[in-house]
Amino acid sequence: MMITAGELLDTSIAQLRALVAFLGDQLGDNSVRAERATPEARACNEILISLSVLILKLQATRHLTPEGQSMGRRPA
Repeated sequence: MMITAGELLDTSIAQLRALVAFLGDQLGDNSVRAERATPEARACNEILISLSVLILKLQATRHLTPEGQSMGRRPA
């Protein structure tokens, strides 16, 4: 089965967005009160920031990827 580079990027972006939404829901208002946040909450906040930057980079890459370029998919 073949998947295009664009499809792979779209899937990755969607999965990362779902992860960001989940982590954001788990943090709730804790991210607002950074001075009182636990080390775990601060780490989750850092992860959210890193994932947000990664999503932006993948979106930029997606716009530069030719549509017809395919990638081999390894059997599961």
